[in-house]
Amino acid sequence: MSLLNETSIRQQLIAANFQPSVGLHLLPTVDSTNRYLKELPYRFPIEVCCAEMQTQGRGRFNRPWFSPYAENIYCSIRFTLNAHVSDLSALSLLVGISMMRVLEQAQITNDIRLKWPNDLLWQDKKLCGILIESTQTHDDTLGVVIGIGLNVNSDPSDTSWIQAQNKPWCSLFEITKQTLDRNRLIASMVIHLEQHISQFITHGFEPFLESWQKWDYLYGKTIEIGHAGQSIRGTAMGINVQGQLMMVDHTQSVHYCSSGETTIVIS
Repeated sequence: MSLLNETSIRQQLIAANFQPSVGLHLLPTVDSTNRYLKELPYRFPIEVCCAEMQTQGRGRFNRPWFSPYAENIYCSIRFTLNAHVSDLSALSLLVGISMMRVLEQAQITNDIRLKWPNDLLWQDKKLCGILIESTQTHDDTLGVVIGIGLNVNSDPSDTSWIQAQNKPWCSLFEITKQTLDRNRLIASMVIHLEQHISQFITHGFEPFLESWQKWDYLYGKTIEIGHAGQSIRGTAMGINVQGQLMMVDHTQSVHYCSSGETTIVIS
C-alpha cells in the first residue's frame, strides 16, 4: 500500500518549476479536509490538505463521500484570491476542467465527461466530485476552499465498495487496470488549478468555454431541473460564460440555471 508522501509531492512541484509557496498538510485521517482548511490560520497563498481517509467527507447537498483508507484522493486546496465571491459563479466548472487536464496529462481521458456543475463521469458512473466553499480572510481578499474527491485505486468489484454507494461509481483503477501514484496526481492538481484560477481571475470563464463543450456530458440530453419544489423538462444546450446551464423546453423557451439552486434528473 502506497501512502501520501510530502517529499514526493514537493519534488513533483519543483520539477514543474512551480513558484507559489504551498502549505502541505497530509493527514492519516480527518473528519473533512474542507473543514480543516476553513479553520486553518492563513500562512501561505495556497494551502493543501490531503487525508488517507475522511470520516465525514461530503459532497454537494451534504451528500456523504465514501472514503476507504489510502486508496483515493480526498483533497482540499485553499486559494487566497483578489476577487469577490460574485465573480466566481463558474468556479466549480473551472475546477472540473482543471481535473480533466490533470487526467489528460496522465493520459486517462477516454470516455470521461464533465457533468454540470461539478462531477466527472466515466460511462455514466461518478469518478470525481467537487465541493467549493468560501472562507473569511484577515484582509480584503477572498479565501476559497476547493474540495476534490477523486476515486483512484479503489476496486469497484470490492463488495464493501459496492454496498457503500447509493449511485454508480467508478475509479481510475477500473478505467486503466493500473494502480496509480496519488502523489503525482495531487501535485498535478495543484499546478493545474493554480494556472487556471489565475487565468480565470483575469479573463473570466470565456477562455474555458470550448474545453467545457468538448467534454460536456449533458449536452443534447433530455433533463429535468428541480428548483423550489417545481421541475422543468427540456433539452440541455450547454453553458454560458457565467457557468449557467442552458435548457430549452418544449415551448422553445430558454432557461438559465445556476449550480447553487438546481438538481438534475436525466430523463
